[in-house]
Order: sequence, then structure tokens, then C-alpha cells
Amino acid sequence: MEEIHAKSSNVRSVLLKGIFDILKCHGQNVFCEAEDREVTFIDFLDDILSQSRDDTEERDIIVKGIFKIYTAHHTWSPRILSKLLMLLYHPDENYSVRKYVNCFLQTYGHSREEVECLVKSFLAIINLLFDSDKSSPYHNISIKTTALELVEFSKEYEHSEEFSFKEKFQDLLVLKLTKGFLKKPWRLSALDLYNICSGIMPKDHEKLLKLKENIKII
Repeated sequence: MEEIHAKSSNVRSVLLKGIFDILKCHGQNVFCEAEDREVTFIDFLDDILSQSRDDTEERDIIVKGIFKIYTAHHTWSPRILSKLLMLLYHPDENYSVRKYVNCFLQTYGHSREEVECLVKSFLAIINLLFDSDKSSPYHNISIKTTALELVEFSKEYEHSEEFSFKEKFQDLLVLKLTKGFLKKPWRLSALDLYNICSGIMPKDHEKLLKLKENIKII
């Protein structure tokens, strides 16, 4: 990345496009000499995303490039995907990036692996919002609004006829929000918690309690 940043803007754009074309085809196999190719691959994507500059064209190339890696099934990392999805809520993010995120959400989530990745990413977004301090650009983002939007996104696959999950996203979200509220009630009011959960809380409360005991994702 340091070598790329040292180049002019036009050269960086060409290099980045070439890098993502290679990664889309070969994925983590590019790092064949690494001891743990998957970890190295994820760290690389994290680095290239976090160090992307304010240049709109460069930012677009990086975001589109990483999304293509996901659709090519070269990674299932919720760590990177949650950061990409958070761009939808970043107050300073440009319109084109938000458009890419929305397009991705409309086309991703048609297999069990994709849905599992989305669920973990959605829950990671809630974590990020609860943990954001006053210096974070996400501090003023409404957890209630975001949670309700994630519920809407999840409806695309929550009742899929092709596959089902023992743990539904909405149940996991209830547990995640409740835990966040108990730890940091100043980040989410009791009224907002009620307004979110009242519409998605399962009728079988015992099921939710058992889920809390068994699931490690929360």
C-alpha cells in the first residue's frame, strides 16, 4: 500500500483496478507464501480500505473492488463487510459509495454462506454504534433507525424457502440490542429499545432465553 500511495492519483487508480482484477480471480491464493493466507488476505483488504484516501475515484474503485471479491466468493469475512456496510451510514461518504452498498445488499444473500456473513456483519454494525465515542463519525447515528433498517434488509432472506437457520437474525438482534442497552443505556433509550423489539420479539420468550445461553455470537 505504501508503494501505491507514493504514486500519482491516476497511476494509483490504474494499480488499484489491476489489484482488484487479480484478487477477484484468485482471492487469497495471491498470498500463497503466507503462513495463513486467509488472515493475510483479510488484513490486506482491511488495510487497503482503511487507508483509502479522500479521492472519490479511488474510493469508488476500492469499495467496488472489495464487493466484487465478496460476490466472487473469495471471502466471507464479516469484519470487512461490516466496515463496508457502515459506509452507508457515514455522514461524509459520497453518494456513489452509498449506491454501491445498496446495490450489493440487493444482490447478496442468496446462499447460506452469504446470509451468515450478512448476519454477523449486521450485528457487528450494532456493536460499532454502541462503542462509538463522541469523536467517531458514527456517534450521532441513530441505533434505532439503523436497527430498523437492518431488519428491513434481513427480510430479503429471513424467510427464505431455500434454507433456514436455527438462529434468526431478528432474535439475535433483540439480544444484541438488549445487551448493548444494559451496558450503555446512554446510547439507546429504553423507549427506542422497546419500539425496535416490540415488532420483532418472538412470542416464545423461552426460545429467546435458550438462544442467549447457547449462542456465542452475541
